[in-house]
Amino acid sequence: MLNYHTNSAVLAQPDNADNEFLNLVEAAAEAGLIALDLANSVQARTAVGYLSGDALQVEVCAALASGTAPDKALDAIAPLFEPDDVIELRALDPAGGGATAYCGRLDVPGERQALADFIRSHIGQRNLYFGANPRRADLAGGCRAGKTEDVVARRAVVLDFDRHSAPETDPDWSLTLDRLRDLDPRLIVASGNGFHVWLAVEPVTDEALSASVASLAAAMARIGADNMADLPRIARLPWTVNLPTPIKRKRGAIAALALPVPGTGGAPLVEGPAPKVQALCEALWVVAEDLALPGRRSGATSQGGPRASGSPSHYGSGGERKSGAAAPSAELLHLALAQMPNDGPFDDRDDWMRLAFAIKGACSAGGIEAEGRAEWLDWCARWGGGDPDKDAAAWDGITDPGTGWGTVMQILNRVNPGGHALVRDAAATAAFAQQAAVNIQAMSSTPLLPVRPFKSGTLPPRQWLYGRSVIRGFLSLLVAPGGAGKSALAMLEALAMATGRELLPGEKPVRPLKVLFHNAEDGAEEQQRRLAAAMEHHSVSHADLGGRLFLTSGREMPLQLARQGHEGPEIVPGVVDWLVTEAQRLRIDVLVLDPLGAMHTLPENSNEAINLLANALREIAERADVAIVLLHHTSKSAAMDMDMAGAGASRGASALVDAVRLQRHIVRMSAKEAGTFGVPQERRRSYFRVETGKANLSPAEDARWFQMVSVNLGNATLAYPQGDDVQTVERWTPPTAAGATVCDLAVVQVAVKAAIDAGMPPRADPQSKDWIGYLIADKLGLSIGAPEAKDADLADDERAERARVKAMLRSWLRDGGLERFTAQDKHRQGRTCIRVGTAAVLLEPDFSSAADNAPEAT
Repeated sequence: MLNYHTNSAVLAQPDNADNEFLNLVEAAAEAGLIALDLANSVQARTAVGYLSGDALQVEVCAALASGTAPDKALDAIAPLFEPDDVIELRALDPAGGGATAYCGRLDVPGERQALADFIRSHIGQRNLYFGANPRRADLAGGCRAGKTEDVVARRAVVLDFDRHSAPETDPDWSLTLDRLRDLDPRLIVASGNGFHVWLAVEPVTDEALSASVASLAAAMARIGADNMADLPRIARLPWTVNLPTPIKRKRGAIAALALPVPGTGGAPLVEGPAPKVQALCEALWVVAEDLALPGRRSGATSQGGPRASGSPSHYGSGGERKSGAAAPSAELLHLALAQMPNDGPFDDRDDWMRLAFAIKGACSAGGIEAEGRAEWLDWCARWGGGDPDKDAAAWDGITDPGTGWGTVMQILNRVNPGGHALVRDAAATAAFAQQAAVNIQAMSSTPLLPVRPFKSGTLPPRQWLYGRSVIRGFLSLLVAPGGAGKSALAMLEALAMATGRELLPGEKPVRPLKVLFHNAEDGAEEQQRRLAAAMEHHSVSHADLGGRLFLTSGREMPLQLARQGHEGPEIVPGVVDWLVTEAQRLRIDVLVLDPLGAMHTLPENSNEAINLLANALREIAERADVAIVLLHHTSKSAAMDMDMAGAGASRGASALVDAVRLQRHIVRMSAKEAGTFGVPQERRRSYFRVETGKANLSPAEDARWFQMVSVNLGNATLAYPQGDDVQTVERWTPPTAAGATVCDLAVVQVAVKAAIDAGMPPRADPQSKDWIGYLIADKLGLSIGAPEAKDADLADDERAERARVKAMLRSWLRDGGLERFTAQDKHRQGRTCIRVGTAAVLLEPDFSSAADNAPEAT
């Protein structure tokens, strides 16, 4: 039997408050929460009178806050949640002085730090709890305590066994805890007043959340645990201090550490299958009945067994009767009863009747009640001491079983695990064979035929609607880190498609198109601001739109495409048909969804789940004959280097990238690119390029560059005299060698040769005062600033011409007009310098220069 008693769970009653905290220090040191020398120091200073009363409590709290408790507490509860779940911590004053809370995610470093700091600020002073169920995403980073409507999922169930309410049949709960070990608890916490047992369940979301409360409450009552079934329930945070309330102190309770029971914890909920809530409730009833636990009054029968019409867990939250699962076949029922022993496990009539209820429910649901009755009577006859007439009367008297095949298999697993495995495997084999026959019939309905002759000229062309990034009937993906400009770019592209105008050079709509743009995060007014900025900057009027642009917001019209249901990932019923109907009614050409992650609650890293979502989106695109543009975030690692990430930049499962026709991703201008193009470092984040999903192999200057520009909406008020400045996008062309002539190269070559002949070869390093760029600028009449000038001191026109000089130098080096070589300086150090390469050939007089051909400033 596992030892469930820890030093922190039960401490000797101290003589006074000082001894109570000294005991706490000793227990904390033994648990590794504080250093042993620190504990010895506190005890020594207390012994000589330097510490006592409030000062001692402050010292103990400070020691716990500076130790390992905060990190151990967060590590202990992490396996109970998904990585991006929002966890609520709550601190309660034991004297009744109120509560404070903080919500955050463990996988967000800043929020995890805030959670740890919250623990540090309250440990030893207040009782610390955490929400048993994850909270809404918008609560992250806030201090509001969760309510029922804030709970988004149930991934685990916590059973709270109070020591003072233990029954005579199990006075320390050890028998119950040993039996619960068979249910694979993820964590058991000795709370100081009892035990918290954490059991995993298959995730419950949406409407099923409230439906799970009643059956769990009944099961908890039956096994004798406190009711912890309500959705916003909080539970004791492990590795923290349990401070008794005044009432509990009167009963003799003292401060104690809440510690995980050795040998439990550390298994994430995502590892291995977890039972459904209903199955877990049934298992708890079995444990209660086997141990003859009296249970609590709410939801438990006085006899300790299920009622004739079924246990409370057979009813829904609204009191509706549930039906049991059907037996797969009469053959499998026969096999199950053949493996069910009848020589002891069912000597108790309640156990016998419970099996009768389950078998009849399974047979009734499966339409094999007559075969089931015969199997039941044959099984009963194996006992040898029964009465066939009473066996038949018991069967015939069951009119509302409320249970079925699941309970049959659960009972079989308890009394004969080997037989259970045999029946389970046989059921899986039968189900596979049955499904295989259905699939073969379906596939055989479409004959396999060779390709028939056709003319390629008769094939309809692909319907590109906007440049080469949006195509009718397919999905396309725009991926970017947060704040990189994807929503502003998508809004401008939607505006271009709706007007039919080429607002971004090189990206032309096929014609004016009808566009439906749904933003799941921003409100309608924020979308209008973004649209207004794009229209103002690109001189577009509402008349130009012609009623072809539709904007919807997730705040006014929540759009959920898919969710994690009872049986796994599922498409929200009706959403595909509604989108298809509306798109057809409005004759939509392009549907933009921004961002995709806000329109489903599926696990993003599951290819199975994302494949389901992608198939639904493809169905919408095909049935409605629209192009769908999906906006999506990058993974954290990809955001650090978008070029290296390439097609893998998209956050989550690769199934999303596989499903789209074309993926684009936004790459912010790097510090190196800013230096090349003469863009001030403080302004480089306003520039970005758009690449396809494959790694970009072309030079940066040949990429499609864009610039974020700020537009004032002219909506100033007395309270806000500046109004709103909103960003939109425009094309941006990097400085190039355009305009440089052969004559320019010839002039530069002459100057380079003269410098080398004078013993002063021009340097290749832009940091050198002898950089060749200064020679080029001098000979071509360009102003790039003095050699001693810092980049921050350059004027905008000097910075632009410096970038142009660098572009000419790159071009001439690439084409061979200039070349690098190593020369020794006056200190006999090797330096990379520039010399003349292939001589420039003037086929006809050319007296123009780069300065004459320089593009006009814009």
